[in-house]
Amino acid sequence: MSLADTPQGHPRPSSAPGTPSAQTRHDPAFAAQADAGLPRGPRAARDPRDPVDVRDLPESHRRYGCPPAEYVAVLDAALPRLVASGAAGVTGDGAAAVAVAAGVTRQHPLLADPDELYREALRLAFRRIWPRPDEIEVEKLVPADAVRAFVRSSYRRHRRNPVAVQLIIRENLTGDAGVVDRPGVLESSPVVLQIDRVLMRGQDFGAFRPRISAEDLYLVIDSLCTFPAAAGTTFRAHYGTDLWEQHNADGLEHMACDVALAFLTTSMPTTQGSSYTHSSPSRTTPTSVAATLYSSEGRDAEPLRDRPSGSADVHDLPHR
Repeated sequence: MSLADTPQGHPRPSSAPGTPSAQTRHDPAFAAQADAGLPRGPRAARDPRDPVDVRDLPESHRRYGCPPAEYVAVLDAALPRLVASGAAGVTGDGAAAVAVAAGVTRQHPLLADPDELYREALRLAFRRIWPRPDEIEVEKLVPADAVRAFVRSSYRRHRRNPVAVQLIIRENLTGDAGVVDRPGVLESSPVVLQIDRVLMRGQDFGAFRPRISAEDLYLVIDSLCTFPAAAGTTFRAHYGTDLWEQHNADGLEHMACDVALAFLTTSMPTTQGSSYTHSSPSRTTPTSVAATLYSSEGRDAEPLRDRPSGSADVHDLPHR
């Protein structure tokens, strides 16, 4: 499926690189992006023609008592302003502009508290950029194909939602929502558990090297999927490479899949005895998948010397 396709498989008309389509120019989210002073790159948010799938919404969306499509319209209009200015971008005239763009009244429940709107947008952003647990049938795929399917889906979701990615980056830079010190701001994320299912199945088959944690692989995938939204503008300015052009987007998708798979199948030894990363428990994250799986091995274990199966074994494992 081309990156220009919808999740339902219906191709959208493409435009020249950097030029918004006629539909996009009339998208309220695109207008809000422009008004907020963000660069006019890829589509700011979902296509309004796409049906809203409640499985892609945080559970917290139910507390506002509005239809899912209305919830999405408000947040799509607010996201660019939140990226540009944080909660301050949706106060006063900013909130009124969001209401107009979304076709709701200024008294809408989502617009009652700018700080809560920021937190809700952050919850939605995380839901949008990672595959749902039911999206990939891991058990029906050989390990290498399961990794590629997960990375491909993750990359395409990041690409379709660059403003969501940028909001997460903003939170990491400014800490507006205080997610580290405030339990409950973010919903629990199943993505690491999804990765762990893929990882452990490959390790059970002998296809992937042992002692690589789900958090390790998460870091590899997220770094490549996030790069276009995080640094695409300066990368283009320095090297003349537009990562949003279709051939570059396709190439980066393939590279993300290849890098993740190479990381899991390399024979290179590691000096880390039990995964590259280790958790630091806190009030918001009392433990982690890596901590649970590898705590018995300890950080002082011998360096890994096991050689994984050859590449042919990785791709030719029988289905179970």
